[in-house]
Amino acid sequence: SRRRHTRSLCDWSSDVCSSDLHLAADRVRNLSRRLRPASLDGLGLAASLRQLFISLQAQSGIEVHFHDEVGDRRFAEELETHCYRIVQEALTNCLKHAAAGNVWVSLVLGAGEIRLEIQDDGNGFDVDSTLGDLRNRGSLGLLGMRERAEMLGGDLRVVSAGGEGTMIRCRIPITEMEQERGKITANQADVKLGVAAR
Repeated sequence: SRRRHTRSLCDWSSDVCSSDLHLAADRVRNLSRRLRPASLDGLGLAASLRQLFISLQAQSGIEVHFHDEVGDRRFAEELETHCYRIVQEALTNCLKHAAAGNVWVSLVLGAGEIRLEIQDDGNGFDVDSTLGDLRNRGSLGLLGMRERAEMLGGDLRVVSAGGEGTMIRCRIPITEMEQERGKITANQADVKLGVAAR
């Protein structure tokens, strides 16, 4: 009887510990998704991305070519945060896995949507098998980027193949008010970070 009682207590304790670990992991994951880079509050999306690219170039030597059609326009906090994190995660993946020399980032305000494109000239990979492996491991990576886009009612597609680099295309809808706030101005142009603008 005592052994059975001890076993049931151990089982209960194990279940509680496992539940606590899962809860803690969920909290960390949710926190990482919500955290807003401080630069966004003062600079906005495009300027914050530009800071990120300059820092990346200084640390890694990768040339970043930024095509910006948003300029100093502002959008909803959640939209800016998720767009920033999508680009940041794409660049992190590029640094870790792609062995790329160049990255091209495009931030465009279209009809009722923001369009993000991140392209590199790195190794490339098999998209289906990689995404399947990420699902099995519960990795935030590419799946987290897609989830961010979908949380905003948008979509994210990854196009890649071995030896052909990687292209990430993301479209996020914006409201009429955001469209008005983010109108493209005539004096905006390609921003050169590195040797050549795209």
